[in-house]
Amino acid sequence: MQLLREAITKGCRVPIILVTGQSDAAVDQQALQAGATDYLSKADLNGSNLARSIRFAIDRRQGEDQRRAVTSELSALVQHVAAGIWYLDTNHCIQSIIGQCPLGNGAFNEQSVGRPFAEIVPQGYEIVNAHRAALNGESTTLDFTADRHTFHIRIEPYRNEHNIILGSIGVAIDVTSSRYLESGLTDARKIQQRLFPSMAPVVAGFDIAGYCRPADAVGGDYYDFLTLSDGSLGVVIADVSRHGFPSALIMSSLRRTIRTLAAATSVPGEILEAANTVIYEDTPDEWFVTGMLASIDTQNRSLTISGAGHEAYLFDVDGSVTRLSANGLPLGMIDNNALTTSGPISLISGQLLLLTTDGIHEHHSEDGPLFGLPRVWDVVASLQEKSATEILDGLFQAALSYEGGFEPADDMTAVVVKVT
Repeated sequence: MQLLREAITKGCRVPIILVTGQSDAAVDQQALQAGATDYLSKADLNGSNLARSIRFAIDRRQGEDQRRAVTSELSALVQHVAAGIWYLDTNHCIQSIIGQCPLGNGAFNEQSVGRPFAEIVPQGYEIVNAHRAALNGESTTLDFTADRHTFHIRIEPYRNEHNIILGSIGVAIDVTSSRYLESGLTDARKIQQRLFPSMAPVVAGFDIAGYCRPADAVGGDYYDFLTLSDGSLGVVIADVSRHGFPSALIMSSLRRTIRTLAAATSVPGEILEAANTVIYEDTPDEWFVTGMLASIDTQNRSLTISGAGHEAYLFDVDGSVTRLSANGLPLGMIDNNALTTSGPISLISGQLLLLTTDGIHEHHSEDGPLFGLPRVWDVVASLQEKSATEILDGLFQAALSYEGGFEPADDMTAVVVKVT
């Protein structure tokens, strides 16, 4: 227990599963409170239980990381708009606040945590009644005017995984600011769309197409077609961790960096290695980029590649798939990231090179299985005789309609290069 507490105090982020010779409910509870993810008895230890515990540990840590990321992104967003998000417990006391929102008698901000909501907003206000209704499972939408600002407010019950109501959540957005933001998002999307190739290159002996579908107004996925210094065709695809505005900024910087480097060298590994230095120096530690750069000698019909935590797929004439794996860490994780170049690989008529980001094969419904790489390969193989554009259309249509057509949670990008 002492070791566990010290590890957590010193910042250990790895999920911890304790295994003990004897089970003691009190000690189990202490361990979980101290930061352990799970607590197993040797008497009950078998492959099935251990696998379950590991899956639980990974899922819980990913959930914590996602919640932390969401809170960070929300905090960054509300710095630029008059918006607030708050959570009340079942006693109507304020438990947390993100952002600021001038409601009722004064500033409704982080200093309000722990106080009864009615001390901030008087009892007569409709918003107080909306929070009471939320404890009965009701949702309320209303407009609230204060300090000559009108806020559009949504009050929802806050439930746990067992559907038990633990309190209520409120979200308020300044209508004026939201309209301004909506206009800004539209402009940002237009600008980012112009950063993608307006059309695929027309190259004798090849049929090429690429497409990116951001999950938000702007995204962190990126693809591009380049002319490398020796005249070879460069095809790059990359995926910035997370998505949204911060990812879009990193994506834009990466695009300009790789385009600049491509004019100086045609070796994929050298380009990505230099780009890694820029990303490492210019972005926070928690951000990184997976990517793959392919160089295609269109005269000799050969392929060289370099990957940074990313892979590509080469389809043979019979539809069989060869995985072209990454050989380096994602960009921005470490300073000196050795990224080598693999190949050349001879290309023959009928073969197809596919590059995708994980938004496609990890697409799924709320509780359903992932679309998965095998389905990606099956769809592409079934369309291999079609044009590159038709293959992309078929792949995106299959992924987006999977499991009832849920809205994707991540950016989706793919590039197809057919050897004709």
